[in-house]
Amino acid sequence: MHSTNNVTVVIDEQDRVIYQKRLPNGLALILKELSVYRSDLCGIVVESTYNWYWLVDGLMEQDYNVHLANTAAIQQYEEGTISVRLDREERSTTPTALKVKDCAR
Repeated sequence: MHSTNNVTVVIDEQDRVIYQKRLPNGLALILKELSVYRSDLCGIVVESTYNWYWLVDGLMEQDYNVHLANTAAIQQYEEGTISVRLDREERSTTPTALKVKDCAR
């Protein structure tokens, strides 16, 4: 998420991109674009930049299952999957929020 725009991406269970578009920051437009996929979305991950609050609040008010991603704690692997870098104790107490493709519907 940038100060004036964001890149909205919807992926399927096999990490294939179903939708990807740069959108101006505006809750109404983002909700409209996501509405097509609403019944299939098991979660939304929002990057925790300095201006994430309005988007997370707006999505949660619409009953989306929202997860906040700290990019400093995410490592990108060649296969395209993401993993949280946590020590053993943190892993046992931290929900697997970033594994949205595995969430129950």
